[in-house]
Amino acid sequence: MASRQITIASATEVLFDHRAATYDTDDFHPPLAQTLLSTASPTPGQSILDLATGTGLVAIAAAKTIGPTGHVTAIDISSKMLAVAKEKAAALGLTNIVFHKVDTKDMFTAFPRYSFDHVLCSAGMVFMDDLPTILSDCYNFLKIGGKITFDAPADGSSLIGSTSANVARQYGIELPYTRLGTAQKCTDATSGAGFEDIHVKTVRFKGTLLKREMLDQAWNRQLMHPLSKKLTDLEPRELKMLKGKFLERLEAVIPQEGAVDEIVMHIVSGVRLH
Repeated sequence: MASRQITIASATEVLFDHRAATYDTDDFHPPLAQTLLSTASPTPGQSILDLATGTGLVAIAAAKTIGPTGHVTAIDISSKMLAVAKEKAAALGLTNIVFHKVDTKDMFTAFPRYSFDHVLCSAGMVFMDDLPTILSDCYNFLKIGGKITFDAPADGSSLIGSTSANVARQYGIELPYTRLGTAQKCTDATSGAGFEDIHVKTVRFKGTLLKREMLDQAWNRQLMHPLSKKLTDLEPRELKMLKGKFLERLEAVIPQEGAVDEIVMHIVSGVRLH
């Protein structure tokens, strides 16, 4: 199991190193970050921890909101994503934000308890291997009255991801895409870490046009994705059968002219009251 966790972390780092240059230009991550920050509503003077900060979409906007009396600590596993974030923050002259390369599984020793007013995480919680531990760490980092705000894919979000998860389940493999797929799962996971006053709202984002002739390529990309790493444990014969089911299901729901692969996200918030 330990070797798999290292593999997932390494694959995640490679994926986002590769995407660093274009991450801010897609149609999903910037509006998702804006929606999460709007929900979080940070205030001047707060101390904020931004997990899986990437290119700093949330962290930089938060730093501008909280002003010079506040402070943002932003962490990520990808050196190239962090390089983009640092360059953007420097160009804006922000002095109230620092970036660190830290894997979230190691962050318990990186920060003291009761350090932050708010923990944020946009498009990153789905990559956390040990979600209960991560949420518990976040709880411990927060001051009394502190808040967490994060997002997670909803059931049915992204035809590619949700279909992969559904067909993998037939082989006894649980992929992380739908781990927090319902509002109740989000609430249970967050309350399990000790948070109270939990709120979950569901937001829809327009995805890209998906056509039948793109499905084979989509499968290949999915197989290389860190969240699909468990599929590589399958025997070649089983993997071929799983691919067949994946293509069959998608071809049945995608019309000839194609379909927009809508992304549906839960935005989750909770408070440390004790």
